[in-house]
Amino acid sequence: MLEFLAAVLAQNQEIVPELAIQMGRTIRYGGEMRGFEERLRALTEMNEDALAPIVAPEKAGLSRSIKRNRLGSFSL
Repeated sequence: MLEFLAAVLAQNQEIVPELAIQMGRTIRYGGEMRGFEERLRALTEMNEDALAPIVAPEKAGLSRSIKRNRLGSFSL
């Protein structure tokens, strides 16, 4: 996701005017990238904790857990 973010930010000069046009705003109010970057960075920081296995308490010789897997992929 951080590679995706870098690719999007590299195109910031093209993306902001396009978003402003699509949203009917003037370009000076098209600063969506800062919020997008902040949210994506926060979510990537939470990633490992959010996907960590959940280990249930042992029960009479059973070992139980829930394993979470990432879905999808992105490549540049």
